[in-house]
Order: sequence, then C-alpha cells, then structure tokens
Amino acid sequence: MKVKNILGRYGIYIFLSAFIAVYFDLILEMRHQFLTDQRVGLLAGDIGGKLLVKLLLFFAVALIVFLLFEKFKYIFIYIDRFRFVIGAVIILGCTLFELSGSSIGMYDVFFGKAHTTTSELMSSGTLFGVPRRIRGDEFAVLTPMNFSQDYNDFKSVSDIIRGTATDVTTLYAAPSFSLATLFRPFLWGYMLLGNTMGLAFYWTSRTVVLFLVSYEFGKLLTNKKKVLACAYGVLITFSQTVQWWYSTNGLVEMFIFGQLALVLLYYLVRVDKTWLKVVIALGIAYSAMGYLLAYYPAQQIPLAYIFGVLAIYVIVDSRKLFKKLDVLLLIASVVVFAIVGALVVYHSLDTFKAAMGTVYPGARVDTGGESSVKDLFFYIASIFTPIDDVNIVPADSNVCDSAVFFSLFPLGIICAIYSMIRKRKADLLYILLIVVEGILLAFCLVGFPEILAKITLLSHSLSMRIMEIVGFIDILLIIRFLGEDNRSSKVVTASRIEKISIVIICIIALSGLSVNPLQRDARAVG
Repeated sequence: MKVKNILGRYGIYIFLSAFIAVYFDLILEMRHQFLTDQRVGLLAGDIGGKLLVKLLLFFAVALIVFLLFEKFKYIFIYIDRFRFVIGAVIILGCTLFELSGSSIGMYDVFFGKAHTTTSELMSSGTLFGVPRRIRGDEFAVLTPMNFSQDYNDFKSVSDIIRGTATDVTTLYAAPSFSLATLFRPFLWGYMLLGNTMGLAFYWTSRTVVLFLVSYEFGKLLTNKKKVLACAYGVLITFSQTVQWWYSTNGLVEMFIFGQLALVLLYYLVRVDKTWLKVVIALGIAYSAMGYLLAYYPAQQIPLAYIFGVLAIYVIVDSRKLFKKLDVLLLIASVVVFAIVGALVVYHSLDTFKAAMGTVYPGARVDTGGESSVKDLFFYIASIFTPIDDVNIVPADSNVCDSAVFFSLFPLGIICAIYSMIRKRKADLLYILLIVVEGILLAFCLVGFPEILAKITLLSHSLSMRIMEIVGFIDILLIIRFLGEDNRSSKVVTASRIEKISIVIICIIALSGLSVNPLQRDARAVG
C-alpha cells in the first residue's frame, strides 16, 4: 500500500495516536512535578532519547488500539445496544471499589504526609492524576459537609457544619430526609451506602448519567447518527467547563436534567400508550425540579435561555403530533412542578429570606461587559490547563473560572449560516440558538443597562460564568450541522465525519479525565 493511501486511510488515527502519546506523557510529568516540585521531559523542554522511546511506545500502543477498533468496530453496535447495562455496571463497580474523582488526597499534603514517589501517592489513595488544591470547595467544604450528615442521622437541620442550626436541604444541598433530596438522586448513595461508597456513587453516577443523557439528546440533534451523538456526549461530559466545575454549583445536574427534559418532551408525543405518556410527563416535572434545585443562578439562567429555545424548537417541530392528552399532561406536569417547588421553598423559606438579604448573592446586580473577545478563543489552550494551569491561565483568573467548552468558535455560527444559505431556507433552531448566543455575548462583551439586565435576569449572573456557557451553543450548532446530510454538497463524507468524531472523543475525554484524580477510599475524613 502506498504512503499516500496509508495516510489517507489511517492519517487521523496516526495523528490521534501521536496526540495521546504526548498528552499521556504530560500527565505523567505533571504527576512527577506534583510529587517532586520539579519539571522533567516535555514540561522542562528536555527531549532526550529516553523520552523519545517512551513516546514511541505510547504511540504504538494507541495506534494498535485504534486499528483494532477499525477492524472490530461492529462491537460498538453491542455497546450501543447495552449502553444502559454497561453504565450500570460501571457505576456499580466504581461504587464497590470506592473510586471517585475527589481531591480529598490534599489532606495528606496539608497534614504533612510526604509523597515523593508514585507508589506513595497511590498507597494514599490517589491512583491516577493528582489531587487539586484549587478544588477546596469540594474537598474542604462539600465532601465534609455531605459526610457530616451521617453523624446527623441525615436530618434536614444540622448543628454540625456551622455549630448552630442550619437548613441543609436547599442552598447547601446535603443528603437529608427531605422532599428536596427526592430530586437529588446522586446524593442517595450517602444515605444508603455510607460515606465512602456514597462519595464514589456521587462521582461515578453523575458522569455516567450525564454521558448517557447527552448521548440520547445528541441522537435527536444529529438525526440519530450515533458516532456524532457519542462525540457530542463526550464534548459535554468531559469538557473543561463541566470537569473543573464538576463537584460544585450543580452544573452537572443542570445539564442532566435540562437535556433529559428535552428528550422526554420529544418522546411524549411519539409514544402511544397512555401510561407511558403519564410516566414521561412526570419525568418532565421531575427533571424541572432537579434543574431548579441546582440553585446556582449564575449558570442556571444562561443555560435556561438555551434549554428554553431548544424546548420551543422541539414543540414547534412536533406541533403536528400533539394530541389533546399530550397538552393536558404537559399542563399537569407544570402544575406538579409548581406545587412541589412551592412546598420545597415553603419548607426553607427562612433560608431563602436570609440568602436574599445578603450582599452576595442577594443584593448582587451585574450588568456585564467584563469579558473580551479573546476569551471566546481560550478553548484552544483549555485542554492543556489540567497539565499546567500556572503558565496558561491568565494571571487575573484561575483554572476553574477560565474553563470553557471546546467550542471551535465561531465555526458553529459559520456552519449554521452556510447551511441555511445552501438550503435557501431559514432554520428555526439555528436562528434561535444564534439569537441567544448574540444576547449572551452582548451582555458579556458590551454590558446591559441595569434595568435590562434585571429584566433578562442576567443581573443574577456574571460575564465569566456566561462565557463558560456560551460555548455550549457553538457545540450544538456544529453537531447539528454535521448531523445533516451534507454528502451532496461534498462538504465532508460520512466516514470522514466518523473519524473526526473519534478524534474529538479521544482528545476531549483524555483532557477531561485528567482534571479529576482517580481517588480510592475516603474514610480518612469520614
């Protein structure tokens, strides 16, 4: 086979194998730097024969794996068919083996326990990656707070976390025997399995469920093109935005319940059995409550704009399928959501009043205009922030605030406009998403008058938080464009799309996985 043919057929796999080899070596070098405070290899610019041999070995292993995938790709048919079973097995296995992505290993550092070798770090529980000091909200606040509920018999009011009576059901979102916890299924592990396995269940189940829900929504977005849907699922689940904010603020729950509500809305009018329609309508109400109880307006509000226009599109696109029963069930789901939401708020009314009476977040009014155009292109560097955030992240920010989706801005907008020009037809979804992106970017880059910021509710958010969300729109635009039948326009062939999707899957998954350490056994602070 000629070199040209080899490159044409396997060029993407060769490139991807080279990237994985370099990135995996960078992860190992980052871990070495954490242990010894010394840079080696690529991080130090020291490229010697030993490093080249190691990179070549990583490259060969990755390429062999890809070639095996190419030869036995029919296996993915079975993976797709049994995806829910596989997801359940992953959750069960990680829970039983007490595996999580917590940075709780930082306590060893704070307590003066030296780790100078990989074996010492692994013996302390950190199996892959390194614990992150920046994750203080997780290992110093959220995880101990959740653990403390075991000693509080999971009551809705705790005297432990602040030394005085504190409602833990709403703003603190700790596991408790309360109505709010019914809509926080990922906390149930603490109550049923104890702290260590509860933490493992919390981390693993959220990742698996987020990917599966994103995959299902991705299929709707791409006309059921499964490889593209998988790429979309990875772009969301392992994005820097989700992974750096994974343990706080309920961002994972926002994406899970927001997309789940849209998937259920899509199928509500496409199933015939009445009992199944009722279940789906209840699922929509449940998803709405799960989204509401994330309780972080800075990210909830811009995401609500996006999910809102997606819901409008689903309803308009399915308008001919709606029956009287479907409309009644949707109204009923809204009523159920309103009643349950009112009960939750009433139970914690004093807590909400106290929060609204504070300087932050109660009295905060943001008018935007604090971002710059260059922030839209930070995705280029964002996949390397897990390796070296000191030299990559801007000096006036931190790695979490700088985390963005790998959005390829402005490619999504260009693709959407090109598609409408080529078809000579306006596309409702493209238009809605571009309009929302325009509104959000105007707030971030230019700013709104205070009255307009309040009317749009964006006054409860921040420019930096909205910029983290805007990239989600660009991903939606690109994935939908690739899901169209573009073969007649000779834009790209189906096989090329699949290979590009595989590249995206591997690069984003690897960089996303490197954010959170693989941690085993958290009983030390339990």
